Amino acid sequence: MVIVDDHQMFLDALRSMLTLEDDIEVVGTMREPRAVGDIAIDADVVLMDLLLPGTDGLELTRQVRATRPAQQVIVISGRSDDGAEREALDAGAAAFLLKGGLGPEVAQTIRSVAAGRAPGG
Repeated sequence: MVIVDDHQMFLDALRSMLTLEDDIEVVGTMREPRAVGDIAIDADVVLMDLLLPGTDGLELTRQVRATRPAQQVIVISGRSDDGAEREALDAGAAAFLLKGGLGPEVAQTIRSVAAGRAPGG
């Protein structure tokens, strides 16, 4: 999986948390992708921040889904309004997670999405 977020401390913390999971491999992190081609192609799941400098996480999600249908996207955001989740899912994200509450459920969501199941399923 690849983590895409512009906040280095968040990236580092999330990567550290996920490396404790035996069945999840973080193949890379990115702070400022400009296009889908910047995102590692060998990742089965992309954890994508909604708001990125110079680009839009929703647009990158649409590009990933259009050009790499096997690659799944989980959108993460600090926005807790109902519209953020709906926008992410409409853009093709398999799941939406709030940054403020990331804990054990992030690994479970990644596992579910990678296996082709709905989160929590």
